[in-house]
Amino acid sequence: MTNLNLTCNNTQPIGIDGDIDTGKPRRSRRNVEPIDWGSANMTTLGPENKQQAKSILTDATWIAMEEMSPVEEDTIEQKCFHWEIDNWSNLPHEARGPVFEAGGHEWNLLLFPRGNHGDFSHISVYLELTNAKDTCRPDQHACAQYVILVSSISDPTNYYCKPSRARFSNYCKDWGFNDFLPHERLLSFKDDKERVSVPFLENDRIRFSVIVNVVRDPTGVLWMTDFENYDSREHTGFVGLRNQGATCYMNSLFQSLYCTNAFRKAVYQIPTENDNPTDSIALSMQRLFHNLQFSNNAVDTVEVTKSFKWNSLDTLMQHDVQEFNRLLQDKLEEKMMVHTSRIKELHVLTHADNPIT
Repeated sequence: MTNLNLTCNNTQPIGIDGDIDTGKPRRSRRNVEPIDWGSANMTTLGPENKQQAKSILTDATWIAMEEMSPVEEDTIEQKCFHWEIDNWSNLPHEARGPVFEAGGHEWNLLLFPRGNHGDFSHISVYLELTNAKDTCRPDQHACAQYVILVSSISDPTNYYCKPSRARFSNYCKDWGFNDFLPHERLLSFKDDKERVSVPFLENDRIRFSVIVNVVRDPTGVLWMTDFENYDSREHTGFVGLRNQGATCYMNSLFQSLYCTNAFRKAVYQIPTENDNPTDSIALSMQRLFHNLQFSNNAVDTVEVTKSFKWNSLDTLMQHDVQEFNRLLQDKLEEKMMVHTSRIKELHVLTHADNPIT
């Protein structure tokens, strides 16, 4: 399988009766070899007549447009796959559909006819990146929007669907819906308005489909939900700051000042040879900037807050960023002595000088 270096922010599709289905990965289970149940068909996406009742077999493009949220990322490839099952009642607890290709990756539907979550009152169904644990390196992934559908064999316009989007990798190779559809809704039933629905399951036959839209990941972090294996320095050249509780305002200021290269250079020039970092704001800022410039991991700000004589309660309180910046500049100006005029000039800097190497 060809693995593209793509990516995925997890949506919360609205489930049946308005309940929220988070689209979270299912719980871990034992591996089961793919099973070729029923027949598989690939629909080529092309122009359709939107005025007619939409069929999953011929109108996949319009269904995708209606169900998928617009994204800025470029589409690599969009395909629709159908899995027709002829022996629903004989399916095992866990069944995989035939493998299909989209966007340079191999995919399959993963189905739990009797459910995989909670009270097992719903069908569970997922989109799976085939054999991801064996073929994908930790730094490889694919990002895809998808719509999973169930429909009756005799009437492809009679369908039910749920959309989502996700980042697939060897760490999280399948995404979908634990509570896709209640079992009783496979057959005819009356809704709250006493309307009788058309059954999806007819003569033990049913169709599951999935529309997959594989997109490019220009940032390397698209729809990422777990940064455990993400190397920020490698992908962006920068690392972040850890939040101590309510210090996001302070972290934003520090990152802005760090990226103002003239300011960073001036801070490096402050004489601090005999200082202690927990007592000297200037030295703690020098060490903070140095770590942001050379560390491979996220940097903490504990030394800086200690140099301000803050306790843990102070870090849990939101402060005004302008007031904090004024206090920081005053403290640095006091320490800078002969460089005082330089600090005042830096107050109005809006553009960085040449990068420091």
